Amino acid sequence: MKLAKYLSDHGILQQDFAALIGKSQVNVSRYASGSRKPDSETIAKIHTATGGKVSLADWHPELARAIRKTVRQERAAV
Repeated sequence: MKLAKYLSDHGILQQDFAALIGKSQVNVSRYASGSRKPDSETIAKIHTATGGKVSLADWHPELARAIRKTVRQERAAV
């Protein structure tokens, strides 16, 4: 789920979400609009704050696919 949709669906103001993850409202606005991707630490905070509804896959789908593939391969090897 995209951050903008999550915030809208849950009636959360960017300013309030920014305080929750320790970022400015301007940064949250940029993340929500897609004009900026958050760093890995911020992605983790967003993931936690949204209960996993906004995740790594929403920011870096190719990386998330590669991680899932690696995990599947490791599980199959066990």
